[in-house]
Amino acid sequence: MIHLQVIATAPDDCLVAQACGADSIELCSALELGGLTPSIGLMHAARRLSSLPIHAMLRPRPGGSVYTENEFALILEDAAALVNAGCNGLVCAFVTAAGQLDESRCRQLRAQFPEQLLTYHRAFDLLPNPAEAILALRKCGFNGVLTSGRQATALEGAAAIRALRAQAEGALVVIAGSGVTPDNARVIAEATGCTALHGSFSKYVDDPSLAALPGYRFGTQPERMRVLDGEQVRAARAALDTVGSTR
Repeated sequence: MIHLQVIATAPDDCLVAQACGADSIELCSALELGGLTPSIGLMHAARRLSSLPIHAMLRPRPGGSVYTENEFALILEDAAALVNAGCNGLVCAFVTAAGQLDESRCRQLRAQFPEQLLTYHRAFDLLPNPAEAILALRKCGFNGVLTSGRQATALEGAAAIRALRAQAEGALVVIAGSGVTPDNARVIAEATGCTALHGSFSKYVDDPSLAALPGYRFGTQPERMRVLDGEQVRAARAALDTVGSTR
């Protein structure tokens, strides 16, 4: 069976994930910025509303994964609070100023949270030597890596993802993500050989509070709300359940 992880950015998303066939949740805020650390209140709500494994994003700001000492201290503090609130895993990436995998910080996170599932997020695709990075993450004790094979979508990067999976040798889970839809989920799973896929399955709804003044903005983005689309999740689950079967 192919593991299906979906993104939740609000409490109701967690209900949808559980009801529609997801296997786990990546919890974050600000998906439009690539995903940021969720609030502790959101983590508590997610845990209260869903029994699925919840993996919390550790990303205190947009703009890459090279962090100052103060930012790294904040990440560790956020991680401790999220673990105390009931998350099952942590999703993060640490890159040195030279653009390499920051093994020291990966090891520090593992040492502080020995029981948590650790996933290195798609900043992995920015590392100059993915094959070496896979080996290093194994040594650092990470459990998984999310990748699109250094392409815009996992479908485009399928061959590279398959190669990374072979290099991982089962020591950590290679998760195919980016551009996963119900229509291509089976194709991606079969082309990559991955046993886990990651998708946002988003839809956007207009903010009803703007009924009297459509088009008004409080910030730089349109006032639309992202929600997890249960129909997409159900369809992706159904497609993945056919992997390995013939039609």
